Amino acid sequence: MLTYPHAQRNSQDMSVCKVTTWQTYDGPRAVLGGLCDPHMGTMERDLKCLTCGGGSGECPGHFGHIELEKPVYNVGFITKTLHVLRSVCFYCSKVPVPSLHLSSFPIISAPYPPPARAICVMF
Repeated sequence: MLTYPHAQRNSQDMSVCKVTTWQTYDGPRAVLGGLCDPHMGTMERDLKCLTCGGGSGECPGHFGHIELEKPVYNVGFITKTLHVLRSVCFYCSKVPVPSLHLSSFPIISAPYPPPARAICVMF
């Protein structure tokens, strides 16, 4: 799974609240920590946003975040992730290259020993 720690950290820093429950309203009032938390903006005309103080017409809306129990694959990156995983050897984590194409890599044909071989010979 591709993860971007900097993106996760930034999105949580910009988030105004943590969504902890699936509930939206408890009677006429929005549940704090719910999907319609008043920190993320309000849809009622008589209430103010708890983040910026704007009404339903002035507040642009803010976003919260949900912390998941397990990592989830982003479906937009599934094909790229599979492509990267298939381009690396499962056993040694090196790039597999057919033995016919080894001469096209100058680091392997160099007279001095390479620092670390990053190529796994397939055939």
